[in-house]
Amino acid sequence: MKEIKDFCPICEFKAEITQGPHNDYVDIECPKCGNYQTSDYSVYSSEINKKEDKKPILSHWIRMNQKKGETVKINTDIINKIISEYKLPSLTEQTENFV
Repeated sequence: MKEIKDFCPICEFKAEITQGPHNDYVDIECPKCGNYQTSDYSVYSSEINKKEDKKPILSHWIRMNQKKGETVKINTDIINKIISEYKLPSLTEQTENFV
């Protein structure tokens, strides 16, 4: 696997990006979004890059859907569904989730 130091395509923080052995997926380890994998270059080419206001939604969804020891897997269909249906929690909901 080829390792590349780069920036997260979602939040643009510095991230570790590792390409799969056959260029069939990319693992992204981001300190803000968390760890996720894409089977294609969907995060680079999807509608998310045209909608800056949707990037925090995708970042939050990835972070909230991580399970211990598992990597979140996303593709173009999942990204489009998230940015069209998922909403960021209100301040009250965030406080309740934190406690």
